[in-house]
Amino acid sequence: MDIKTRKQIRVLCVDDTLLHLELISQHLERKGFFVMAYRDGNEARQDIQGGLKYDIAIIDRSLERSTKWITGDDLIKLSKDYLPAVPVIATSAYDDMPDYADRLLAKPFGLTEIVEAINESLPALRE
Repeated sequence: MDIKTRKQIRVLCVDDTLLHLELISQHLERKGFFVMAYRDGNEARQDIQGGLKYDIAIIDRSLERSTKWITGDDLIKLSKDYLPAVPVIATSAYDDMPDYADRLLAKPFGLTEIVEAINESLPALRE
C-alpha cells in the first residue's frame, strides 16, 4: 500500500499516558496515517458527539476518570454509537475483550502490531 492511500485514513487515538500517545501517534504518522490524538477522553467525547469523522479508533481502556466520568470503555461504546461501522481497537494491560471493541491489543505491544491491527481491521488496506 502506498503512503498516499494511508494519508486518507483518519485514525482517532486516545490514551491518557502522554508517552504512549506520542509514540503511537508519531509511529502512525511516519507510516503515513492521519492521526487525531487525544490525551483527554472528554475532549474526544465532545468531538465525537460533535460529528468528528474517522476511519478507525485506537482507545486505551484505562483512561483516568476525569470530572465528566468517562472511561475508555465508555468512549469505545460512544464511538460505536456514533459511528457503528468504524472499527475500534482497544488497548489494555488486561487480556479481556471489552464490549463493543472489534479488537484488543494487550499491553505491552509493539508499534508494528498497531499498524498490523489497522491493516487487518480495514478491508481496503488489506493487500
